[in-house]
Amino acid sequence: MNSYEKIYELAAGNFGLITAAQANELGASTREMSRWVKMGRLEKPCRGLFRVSLFPSSPFDVFATAVESVGAEAYLYGESVLAILNLVPTNPTWINVATPMRKRKSLMDGVRVFPVKGNYSPVSYDGVRSQRVADAMVDCRNNLHPCEICGHITDKDMCDICASDHRNKNVICILFLS
Repeated sequence: MNSYEKIYELAAGNFGLITAAQANELGASTREMSRWVKMGRLEKPCRGLFRVSLFPSSPFDVFATAVESVGAEAYLYGESVLAILNLVPTNPTWINVATPMRKRKSLMDGVRVFPVKGNYSPVSYDGVRSQRVADAMVDCRNNLHPCEICGHITDKDMCDICASDHRNKNVICILFLS
């Protein structure tokens, strides 16, 4: 089995993601990794993190990539935990990630890092290391509230839909689910 096949096999258990350190442990040199990026076999979301290009995508990729871009001890945090589980109708501009360790020098766009102290044992939701739901709800209770127009859960006074310039301000749609 060559280095690329070993990388694919390890990355398959983590949304197609592999760190440079993991790839080096499998025998792939930095030069090989750079060549595979140029050939389109790997993508590089941020420094020190790679994604196998052929790996099928999922709705959880952005969350997994955000967590992995911060580091090995990182986990999804606060409202991002609620978003991955579809517990609140959010369209997160930022993905919140907590870590007790130092973070990578360069992160993917849209990641907010929260330093945490002490030991915390994250759980896994849909394969992504995450804060427990109950803890996430407590941590974001002061950040999330209903939109003043439609009642949609948001971290601002008005949700992105109501605040949009393209929205007809004279119409509001209310869905009734039975």
